[in-house]
Amino acid sequence: MYVILALVVLLAAGLFFLAARASLAVKEGRRRRGMAARLAAVAVQAEETHRQRQEVAESGAALTALIPAIQQAKEGPRRVA
Repeated sequence: MYVILALVVLLAAGLFFLAARASLAVKEGRRRRGMAARLAAVAVQAEETHRQRQEVAESGAALTALIPAIQQAKEGPRRVA
């Protein structure tokens, strides 16, 4: 009789342990899904920012190709007396 009672107690403790681990796993999964969604949103925003900066750089390069940059004198800065 006592053996059966001990087995029932051990079985109940094991089930409680498994239930606690399962609830922690569910919480962790929810947290990771939330982080993944936030990371995806930040990645999209970063790609958009990168694309805009790249367009600005390309337009600046195109403008420089049409209008050459003013070159400095090779002797050094000009002096005004």
